[in-house]
Amino acid sequence: MANFGAVQRCDDAAPRTVSAGEAAAWPTWLLPAAACLVAVGVHLAAPDNVDVSGLLTWAEKFLDGARPYVDFIEVNPPGSFLLYVPAVVVGRAMGISAEHATRLLLFAAMASSLVLVRVALPRAVPPGWPRSALLAFALVVVVALPARTFAQREHIGTIAMLPFLAVAAARLSGAAPGWPLRLAAGVGAGFALVAKPHFAMALLSLMLVIVWRTRSARQILGLEWLAAAGVAFAYLASAYAFFPEFFSTVAPALAEFYVRDRVGMTILLIGPAR
Repeated sequence: MANFGAVQRCDDAAPRTVSAGEAAAWPTWLLPAAACLVAVGVHLAAPDNVDVSGLLTWAEKFLDGARPYVDFIEVNPPGSFLLYVPAVVVGRAMGISAEHATRLLLFAAMASSLVLVRVALPRAVPPGWPRSALLAFALVVVVALPARTFAQREHIGTIAMLPFLAVAAARLSGAAPGWPLRLAAGVGAGFALVAKPHFAMALLSLMLVIVWRTRSARQILGLEWLAAAGVAFAYLASAYAFFPEFFSTVAPALAEFYVRDRVGMTILLIGPAR
């Protein structure tokens, strides 16, 4: 009886210790929060960059009945402008510009992504590690660091990918996140691939790390991975069915002229990005 009481008292004390630690970590948020507030003000006041404005224009033309790759030429895959269709729809419904609607939807996406990351963090980070600092860093990554690339596809893909990385870290630590969290993380990773197919390299690298650490391929057959693959393949099938001109006309031209003229990897490693 005494032993049981001791265990119960320890269990009861643990949440209070964690809560106190989290409350004491509030200074961790001061600088990141200030940086993010400044960044939000800049994002709301500054005009969108050329890439985002162009994709919003194609999204508007698409909604108005224009045929992509026939009535207007876009060198990127269909997902590039389809990602911005919701912003145009919301902007028209609310009577605001598509640019402002894009920012509103993006801030909502950031909040949703960080909530999922926060749910996964207790399972992903060992006790005693600075969870608040990690979450604050994630906030800075999605709000402040994008700077002039705010709302570009790389930015959207990063926001969508973060919960998947948190869930993967939790799984590697031996935890078992619930299926709703894993499903949401997988869907987000799938949309990251829609935003920018290059994110497949990040997923491939993560896959190799998981297999190497666990000495098993079991985890990469989990719900989050299947959900990500399902979204990606559904997008590919839909793109081929509804936008065949991209595959028959645009993609061959890109392979012939653009890929052959790309900058070498050595230049990218030793020189500044342009």
